[in-house]
Amino acid sequence: MIMKKRTPYIKNTKQQLIEDTLNSTPIKIIKYTVVGVAGIYTLGFIFKVLTFLNTNLKSFKNTLKQ
Repeated sequence: MIMKKRTPYIKNTKQQLIEDTLNSTPIKIIKYTVVGVAGIYTLGFIFKVLTFLNTNLKSFKNTLKQ
């Protein structure tokens, strides 16, 4: 009994639909927006930590001088 090779139409259609959806313009805009917001949040957090360390370092130096 010889089995015919079936072409995976459904699988190919699903893959093509997923690729088209991920490459669509609204999805690209959402991706870049999320990356931008995450970058700004990260920079803000880094500056927050740096100012905290700077303040504590100044107060530490003042206590050593006394």
